[in-house]
Amino acid sequence: MRGLKRPRQAGWLAAVGLLALLGAGSAAGGDRVRVELLAEVVVEPGSVGSRQRVLSQGIREAVIEVALREAGREPEADSDDLGAALGRDPLVYTERFRVVEDHGEGPGLDPQGEATGETLYRALVEVYVASDRVRRRLLEAGLVIEAEEAPLSDHRVVLEGVVSPAQIVIVKEQLLARRSVENVEVRGYERGRVRLRVASRQSPEAFAVELSGMEPSVEGVWHVERVAGGLRIVLR
Repeated sequence: MRGLKRPRQAGWLAAVGLLALLGAGSAAGGDRVRVELLAEVVVEPGSVGSRQRVLSQGIREAVIEVALREAGREPEADSDDLGAALGRDPLVYTERFRVVEDHGEGPGLDPQGEATGETLYRALVEVYVASDRVRRRLLEAGLVIEAEEAPLSDHRVVLEGVVSPAQIVIVKEQLLARRSVENVEVRGYERGRVRLRVASRQSPEAFAVELSGMEPSVEGVWHVERVAGGLRIVLR
């Protein structure tokens, strides 16, 4: 039986954004992740069902992307063994999905920008993947090993310059997307300043280093810096 595979043509043309889906307040991070990618399939010009095919392609790629992450592999690493372990139906690992942007048909191009003679149907696809299900299946197949967990520690994070609840959501999503983070709680709010308590399995030093990496990749974050007793994130 063939498993999930990453076809030749599709999907690795756009950066893949992985964000944990923000649950009800303090859900553990890493159970659901949002994957957004540009998927493409070869079609006959004007053929029926191309939109559904490209959506299905995007779902398959999103599940494989999460499987690679769970297995600790690089995005471009071989995934045939992961796909075989996950089986043929990627929907069992998804929560929900949609086409964000339908780009329709267009010419296929080789790496040099020359036309290949193929017609491709492209779409930007958003998929919420149940990473706990993916990891459980990979554990059963012996493709990942459950490491012994470090004890939880509480870290204090202060957000400054908050003008919208959406900014808090963005930061909480990014924190919960990190495997070491188990919980994020809002502990106080006053005049654009929000205090968070983050339960993580990292030391304060390692936690500070990891969060410093949020600066270039998180929409709405101006910079991250260490302060006495915790971290400060200054927002736009």
